[in-house]
Amino acid sequence: MTDDAADFFVSYTEADSGWAEWIAWQLEAAGYKVVIQKWDFKAGSNFVLEMNRAASTAKKTLLVLSPAFLESGFAASEWAAGFAKDPQGLNRNVIPVLISPTKLDGLLSQIVYVNLVGLSRDSAATALIAAVEPGRSKPSAEPAFPGAVSVPGLAPTVVTTATGLSWSPTTSTLTSVPRESVLPRSWSNDVYVAFEVSLVPAEVQTLRVGQLEAMADEFVATGRAAGLFSQGGAVENGATADVAFAKTQDDDAAGLLVTRQGQRTAWITLPHDLLGSVLDPEQIRPRVSRVLQLLFSVDLPLAVRYGFTARLHPSRSLMVGDASTVGARSSASMGMGYEERFPVPMPDNVQGDAIAAHSDELAEELVARVVAAMRS
Repeated sequence: MTDDAADFFVSYTEADSGWAEWIAWQLEAAGYKVVIQKWDFKAGSNFVLEMNRAASTAKKTLLVLSPAFLESGFAASEWAAGFAKDPQGLNRNVIPVLISPTKLDGLLSQIVYVNLVGLSRDSAATALIAAVEPGRSKPSAEPAFPGAVSVPGLAPTVVTTATGLSWSPTTSTLTSVPRESVLPRSWSNDVYVAFEVSLVPAEVQTLRVGQLEAMADEFVATGRAAGLFSQGGAVENGATADVAFAKTQDDDAAGLLVTRQGQRTAWITLPHDLLGSVLDPEQIRPRVSRVLQLLFSVDLPLAVRYGFTARLHPSRSLMVGDASTVGARSSASMGMGYEERFPVPMPDNVQGDAIAAHSDELAEELVARVVAAMRS
């Protein structure tokens, strides 16, 4: 390998070309030499040969990871060259950069990736450069003390957990808007119980009507790519001056919405049979985590901090239990109604640019609060 070899070959699929160019720009701004198809492969050149040359000679291959990338016919061959040079990852020859919620398996699931999902522009740029630079990722400032507590009469203390998500008491009242109050009336005819998650900006945020109109289409594409909406299932979407939304049309409802005030809401249906619905904490936690990531993968301004709430609606014929029993239960297993116990209040808020990266932690807390409300 010559001294003038590129530091990074950026491997991506055309659907993610915007992300690829942004990443390449950040790397070159930090002083790295980059090869990227859109800038370096000229008209008349042989595409396959250029790809092979770039992947073979660059010091490292950076993958712009998304569901579209994994479906690309060229994806595996482009990063396989870098992996073959360093199968144990000692030199970090392959650096995956996650740009949208993606299910990884096989060899790619074994490589530590950079997670940019849901981060603001500045946070994403900082995370990207920190990940590719050699050495440790030790922060420049002392981390917050995890054992900090709030003292009456003093300002609220932000508590940073071991996973990095911070929690701060909310000093003002934050109210989430139920989906049925902002969607067109025909959209509120839910048959089965849905787990609904809402995140509300802790400071004033106002989106433009034009942004809402763009979201209506993006929600459909993003929801399908992430598996919230099936590829062949019917999805309705739309936008008004106050809300943008997308929702499935079948009984197993799932949907996304954002209000002009910046509230982000997603809902997924619980397992159910003729006797009602079952909330299985072990089964619902990873699903809630994925929709949280999805809510922060869309192209919208991030608030600094968000309050959050969860509710079950409509909460009739509902019980906490094992989802594997659905379809094999007796009438003695019928659940109760809990409508008056939701939504669960929002006494805390968390930092917006960390929710996607630490969605498992927030999902665990949301599910725990819902279960506690049902048992109270």
